[in-house]
Amino acid sequence: MKSQDRKPPRLARKFFHWYCSADLKESIDGDLEERFYENLRDKGPFRAQTAYWMDVVRLMNRYTLKNKSGSGKAAALHTLRNNLIHSYRFLQRHKHYAFINLCGLSLGLAVTLIISFFIQKELSYDRFFEQSERVLRINNIYTDEQGNVFSLANSSPAFAREFQKSIPAYQKTTRMRYTMRAHLTHGDASFYEDKGYYADSLFLEVLPYELLAGDPSRALDEPNSILITEAMALKYFKSSKPIGKLLTFNGDHPLRVTGILAPLPDNSHLDFDFLISFSTYQVPADYASDLTSWSWAGFLTYALVAPDTDIPDLTDQTNQLIAAQFGPGGMQITAHLQPLHDIYLGSSRFPDDLNSGLRSGSQFSVYILTIIAVLILAISGFNYANLSASLSLQRGKEMGIRKVMGANNHSIRWQLFTDALMITTASLAFAYFLIWVAKDLPLLADWGMSYEFPQALRLLPQVFVASIGFALLISTYPALLFSKMPTASAIKNKLKNFKGGNLTRRALVSIQFCITLGLISAALVIKDQLHFISQQNLGIDKESVLTVRILPEDMNRHYSTLKSALEQNANIVQVTRNERLIGDPWPVNMVQLAGQTAAQAKQVVGNQVGLGYLETIGGSMKSGRFFSPDLPADLTNSIVINQATADLLELEDPVGKEVLFFSNNGPRRIIGVMEDFHFSSLHQEISPMVLIMPFIDLDNITIRVSKGNLSEKVATIEQVWNEVTQGLPLDIKFMNDQIEGLYRTDQQLSSQISYFSALAVFLACLGLYGLISFNTKRRLKEISIRKVIGANPLSLLRLLTQEYFLLLVVAAALAIPVSYLALRSWLDTFAYSIKLDPLYFLGAFLAFGAICFATISRQVLLVVRQNPVKHLMED
Repeated sequence: MKSQDRKPPRLARKFFHWYCSADLKESIDGDLEERFYENLRDKGPFRAQTAYWMDVVRLMNRYTLKNKSGSGKAAALHTLRNNLIHSYRFLQRHKHYAFINLCGLSLGLAVTLIISFFIQKELSYDRFFEQSERVLRINNIYTDEQGNVFSLANSSPAFAREFQKSIPAYQKTTRMRYTMRAHLTHGDASFYEDKGYYADSLFLEVLPYELLAGDPSRALDEPNSILITEAMALKYFKSSKPIGKLLTFNGDHPLRVTGILAPLPDNSHLDFDFLISFSTYQVPADYASDLTSWSWAGFLTYALVAPDTDIPDLTDQTNQLIAAQFGPGGMQITAHLQPLHDIYLGSSRFPDDLNSGLRSGSQFSVYILTIIAVLILAISGFNYANLSASLSLQRGKEMGIRKVMGANNHSIRWQLFTDALMITTASLAFAYFLIWVAKDLPLLADWGMSYEFPQALRLLPQVFVASIGFALLISTYPALLFSKMPTASAIKNKLKNFKGGNLTRRALVSIQFCITLGLISAALVIKDQLHFISQQNLGIDKESVLTVRILPEDMNRHYSTLKSALEQNANIVQVTRNERLIGDPWPVNMVQLAGQTAAQAKQVVGNQVGLGYLETIGGSMKSGRFFSPDLPADLTNSIVINQATADLLELEDPVGKEVLFFSNNGPRRIIGVMEDFHFSSLHQEISPMVLIMPFIDLDNITIRVSKGNLSEKVATIEQVWNEVTQGLPLDIKFMNDQIEGLYRTDQQLSSQISYFSALAVFLACLGLYGLISFNTKRRLKEISIRKVIGANPLSLLRLLTQEYFLLLVVAAALAIPVSYLALRSWLDTFAYSIKLDPLYFLGAFLAFGAICFATISRQVLLVVRQNPVKHLMED
């Protein structure tokens, strides 16, 4: 921006116009503006704006105020000006303690702001639609005869049309179906795309995402229509608005572009790059269900309901309609109507059966981070309150004279509030500098806590108002302390032995210690739990296993050739195919012994796998055998179960027994029992699981390579892939990464708590350093007398530090039970967890105690080593 385009600070100018009398305003305003432009030319914009503010404050006196009577607004402003001058002078005299308060509050405010930005975003998901309060997602809940419950974010294809037709409260409903991996081509542009859905014609009326081009009311009406983002348009067509042009879908299906989607908001739980009209979707040939099914949970269903709809009543009506489609007994399906704004943070118990990449957050992490932000800010505030209370002993004469001159407790509280406001305002400015510096830190991006600085600036007015409240809060304790001080003693400066604030000060220090010990304990336990998980034997060998996603159509064309070509290479140990990967949600189905009724069926998860799957993942058999290429019956009439399924079916010798599971060709014979292995997060126990040979084309290839030099093995796979598939896109992932992804939220939480615990330790020690520094200087004469009569440095160190270690013991007594209960609750979310040993809390106590001792002893020894004669000669 050019210098001549800059203007004086608008807020400062408004403040000046507010208090200045009309007859002086014009002439002074001109002088201020002239001085601003001189400073702008000679000193730069920042110093010019600062000088303008200082001039505006200096000119606030009884001659320039609108009301010269000394009452009302003029008196208040005059008092404010005097208080600001006194606060500035006081802080200037005590730079050391002002600096400690400034550092502590700045760090506390910066961390609180960063966490607040993150929490604000987490709570804002899906609230950008005007009608978001009326949109629901319909989830399926399955309950079997034994009372076992399994919930899904997915629902049945019949729901949308039937609900809208039969229940008036459903004004509009829409279905979505994940496209899985799609291969899109146009000319030479050929890419795999993972973020796509089939969507009903009413989709953009229920969830009105913005279109940059196209008619939202008709864009999804016709079969073979597709909406794409502007980024995709540029990638495939080199044009931002290719309306009417064709994209080829999965090799042989042309789709006409009917609209361009605006970039989706970051706070949308749905994440897609393209939408295909739902009328384009075809149920796979010979599939067991169709689009009239009430039990096939392969879709997402959203509904726009009438205003002021009673959701519990609508849920009852919905479940009555569903129940009418099924007879009594057997598996029961009920609907859970989830508000749109609750989906992102409230979906932990509603997994997506198709693993379509729905965005979801952790409500637990939001709670924990909110608590941490409050605790960090509390430590900063306690530091200020304690240091201010300690400094009160230095301000006793000033406050005593104020009282003699007529000042009441209210005016003293106002002065102390001004002190706190000045420090808080300066801290807020420095905190904003810190968050500007931190905005691009990779660590924040890893935590999902990145933010834009303009967003932080937009919140500055609200944050400033909150900081005024914070200043009022932290100045309350010093104000109460001053109000209890005897005036006569204060004037005579005989407050050194005043005990009015000791109990409160000790309580605040103990709370600080308690908070810090709790955070350190949490960091130790969470870190060990995640290490325990990483070392757990999963029952498979996850090392040197790679996975490749491929279109089912391409799998059908290329799998046999790929498998043969890869296994001829010495670097490739085994190749197989499978429906779902380790770490994916596996489909839930029912299994029952031959001869049992449907009501006796049990819930299991299943996976379709190819020959060699056992060897590829490094699993082992407990009894029987795995699928064999030499036995044709294995392709259609055999099944492998794990031990958990055998226990569920109450089979002591399962091999040879027959069960019904996807049994179009009659019962399946159990040919083997696998040792239990973990195919999902260790948050859950091992589920009953079955494996069958594929009856549809799959979309995952799993490859075991020899150990060592993985880059060489990947290059081998790339070479063979390109030769066989003629250049189809290749997307290789490691099974290790897939498994680690299951604990990404836990890893983030562990990292956050570790860093914030370190910050809490620093802030607590910063405040402790200030208190010790002040208290030792206050007791210099006492220390000098003790030295003269023979006290050694160790005894003096013990004298000055024993109080703080007693407070640390009290804090530990408070922190340990609370921390134990909180951590026990978190560990209970894991089916497999460490023992919550007392050593964690002892370790936290000893570590923090050592840090405190180092902080205290350094400051005390500096004073103890001084010449006592110097201090004994002082008055």
